[in-house]
Amino acid sequence: TVYFADKEGHGAGEPQTVPVEINNHNATAEFKVFADALVNDTEIETNVYEGAKTVAACLAIIESSKTGKVVVPNYNF
Repeated sequence: TVYFADKEGHGAGEPQTVPVEINNHNATAEFKVFADALVNDTEIETNVYEGAKTVAACLAIIESSKTGKVVVPNYNF
């Protein structure tokens, strides 16, 4: 279930359920890129800040699911 919010973090509308196919995640390709970076010293397109934003969004999702309230990710890092 997803709770949508406006820019100020106020709830906007009813919660919605969004289906997610877990078997559709492209983890294999991500591991190949990571391994290539380690073995061949190539750069990874996603930097540490983009990764941190993903973690912040996931933490907000978990907190929202526990509380049933809108939680705005904290991107101040």
